[in-house]
Amino acid sequence: MSNVPAATVHTALSIPIATSYPSINCLQWTEDGQLLLQTKTAIYILTPDFGVNFDPASTITAQPKNNEAAKPLGWFRTMIGIDRRAEAIYAWPADSQEWGAVALGSLDIALRSVTASPSSLSADAGCVLAVLNSNLELSLWCAVKNHLKGQWIQLQDATSFLTKLAASRTQSHVQRTLQAQVNCLSWSMQCDFGITPAPFYDGSLLALGSRAGTIALLRFRGKPENTDYLEHIQTITVANTWITHLAWAQWATSGLNESKSVLACGIADGSVTLVEITQTLHLEPGASSFGIKCLVETEACLAVSTPCSADKRGITGIKWIEPAAGKPILVCCKVGTVHLWTAYDATGGWCGTHSMTLQRQDISIDSSPLHPVSGLQYLAKDDILVLSLFDGTFRVIYSLSTSPTFLPPGGDMTFPSATDLSLLARSVFVQTEKEVVTRLDVNRISGLVSFDNASTVAWVHEGCRPSDFNYKHEAKHNSTLIVTDMWHAETDEGLLLMLRDTLSLTKAAPDTAPIHILRPLFTHLHNPGTLPRLHSEILLDLPPSNSDQGLVPSIPSWSGEITREVRMELRGSLGRHLFGDDSLLSSRLRLATADFCWKYAMTPQSRGECGAVAQGLLTAVSHRILCVLAGHLSAIEGVFTQNDLPFVYRVIVQSLLPGSPPSLAAAAEALDVLVTAKFPHTSGSDSASFNGLHEKCPACAQTVLLEDISTAVCPNGHSWSRCSITSFILATPMVRTCIGCARKAFLPPISAHSRLQARAGSPQNSNVEEARVEIGVSSETSAPDKEHLPDAARSWIVEELLEAVQRCLFCGNNFITVI
Repeated sequence: MSNVPAATVHTALSIPIATSYPSINCLQWTEDGQLLLQTKTAIYILTPDFGVNFDPASTITAQPKNNEAAKPLGWFRTMIGIDRRAEAIYAWPADSQEWGAVALGSLDIALRSVTASPSSLSADAGCVLAVLNSNLELSLWCAVKNHLKGQWIQLQDATSFLTKLAASRTQSHVQRTLQAQVNCLSWSMQCDFGITPAPFYDGSLLALGSRAGTIALLRFRGKPENTDYLEHIQTITVANTWITHLAWAQWATSGLNESKSVLACGIADGSVTLVEITQTLHLEPGASSFGIKCLVETEACLAVSTPCSADKRGITGIKWIEPAAGKPILVCCKVGTVHLWTAYDATGGWCGTHSMTLQRQDISIDSSPLHPVSGLQYLAKDDILVLSLFDGTFRVIYSLSTSPTFLPPGGDMTFPSATDLSLLARSVFVQTEKEVVTRLDVNRISGLVSFDNASTVAWVHEGCRPSDFNYKHEAKHNSTLIVTDMWHAETDEGLLLMLRDTLSLTKAAPDTAPIHILRPLFTHLHNPGTLPRLHSEILLDLPPSNSDQGLVPSIPSWSGEITREVRMELRGSLGRHLFGDDSLLSSRLRLATADFCWKYAMTPQSRGECGAVAQGLLTAVSHRILCVLAGHLSAIEGVFTQNDLPFVYRVIVQSLLPGSPPSLAAAAEALDVLVTAKFPHTSGSDSASFNGLHEKCPACAQTVLLEDISTAVCPNGHSWSRCSITSFILATPMVRTCIGCARKAFLPPISAHSRLQARAGSPQNSNVEEARVEIGVSSETSAPDKEHLPDAARSWIVEELLEAVQRCLFCGNNFITVI
């Protein structure tokens, strides 16, 4: 193996467990920027530390000793384990004892599949995981407080929900059972209905393929008062046999408030059927003038096209590839062959089905083209599709969108061949294995996924010797997660183009976490020498244009009764304008990039330059946030009460600081006039204290002036952090922390109340009163859900704002709670 090329390995993380089986979904990214590794008995949830500025001491690193060329990559790690107790297994024979309904997975319970929802669906604005085990049971999981390294809990065992749903549709016992037995699952991305700012509404769908040949489309409804988190949308009959694989194409805006996607369904007989799904968003007036009700109409129908006909050959994986130009391409993998299909495109190119036969590569004793495909990665710039097989070898399909072929095109082709990639993967296996590797050892790759949409990939492999027939206990299996550079790195021009595209073309509608959006860019900037070389060019691209500064939104005024519906509509409108605007998302991405450059700057001068750019971006983001708040406060000024004034005046004071945009300053002055006219006693020498602009130090009761919106310091030197959402002093443990910029904010009232109830139910606290004592709050003044807020912040407007802001206002990343 001495002539095998070397590779730069960023991570070689040992995981002492066996993967379940090779699959293109064994490794997959969530839109929260977390990598899911599916093993036989657990789902590992791994988060790279790029863009995460929270508790770096708890990260783990693993790298070969002779690999000093790359900086070590840190990971946050947590996991979801399955319950293998007999009483937790659903008894399918109790529903039907027909042979067709037999499920043998209960003999050795293992994980079969997992799919992640879009971001912002859980109570903490994170992803929800749908997990399928070998007994064909479906369950939903989400993080409790800390999705990086904390506990994930089961929200619902959805098997009973599916059995009730099947019972309402079919009459035969065996048909009910087969329809409730989930064979495969896939969660779509969030819809983009072409509306700016994007509405605060979930348009994603969870598709479940059953043994009865049906596809159930479900939508997640995360309401605390509901026991069922899933809502049935539609059930489509696709075949009269098992559905084995599902794959969603990206949603495409097809008309006014309309979005379309195609769901590819792999069937047990080897055929693939397409289901065309159209969703239309209807906006209706709400209870208030600024409120809207979002209703989505979903229609699904079978497509005429058939990418693959029935040939009795089992499908090992299907996936949609989205070329930069032209129609999406469906990749269907079977043993020894790869089938490509695309619809007719008027711009030219191939269409229909294109079948390709895999050839053997002699890398190890177990090399064979009959191994299943375990990973697919498409490189849009080169129009190349890279495939990894379970035997550790690679294949490359060139000219995917024009004329697919395994043969490299003529001319100057710098991309490595399939054999070169296989040898490179073999060299990584040699580097990371503790024992001497011979030809008898096979580097079985169970899953592969792109790490940066370019030259860096992640895969999980396990060394084995097929010629050794000794039984290996499950506990002795050991898998290794690899992150490595596989082919030519991005040029400086390519990195700058990636930066500009990320900052200008990213849409807010999918609601993807910024750390996931920026990971490809941060991966390359983290490489030694890259950031100092591109420092000046990056700083030139970061400042936003003047058109991105934004204006105060025009929100229709409301002066009626403040009902629960009106409060919910205010919450939705705030969330829509704060997190559904493309230009505001772009400013947050620019700020996160500037902070990353500041963190890894090599010289004091470059760090100072990055800090100056970051400060300008922070000011721009702050002005955009104040514009949204001023617009909404102006709309509801007719219903202000005395309790609302402390927060209102804080927005007015911050909006009138030097450097504020003229539109923001004008809106703040107009709001100040209206409030002063309605509450004339708020003017005068004591107005600042009366309006809540001056607070009391929680330690010594001295007056604290509103001089800094991030930190409060009293005359005795006591220093306190301020809430990044409301600017009130944080003197309570009931706070949340942003993982991207470490800013802190109050917990929303509902979350705080739930936290109290959870503590009351713990062995340490037998009631809510003891829980209050433990966290240092009193029950004498207000309801339990407001006790962690200072008196000046106990306004219904502040409550709705805290509920609306589920992510950091400044960097857009998720919050976590420590207590």
